[in-house]
Amino acid sequence: MNLSRLHGFISKQNKLTILLTAIVMIVAFGWLDYKTGTEISVSFFYLFPVTLAVLYLNLETSLAFTAASVIIWIVVDELGGESFSTQLIHYNPDNHAGRRES
Repeated sequence: MNLSRLHGFISKQNKLTILLTAIVMIVAFGWLDYKTGTEISVSFFYLFPVTLAVLYLNLETSLAFTAASVIIWIVVDELGGESFSTQLIHYNPDNHAGRRES
């Protein structure tokens, strides 16, 4: 299937179908990200539902999908025990003010 046929197919779908497809994709990639752990990065896949929203939905929805993807990615990394080599980039989830640990 070439890109023009794919674009034609997606363009014929109603906005609700595209919206629900993008939501399912974000949830599925979040689950996949959680199941694969921190050793395998699947963060690239979050771009697919964001791209779908950007190309076929409005700006507000696209921004919401971008924010949702980032939030799910961060939460999944935290739940998976992501660790960093330096404390400068480590976010402390127990600190509700959002300040970084020193």
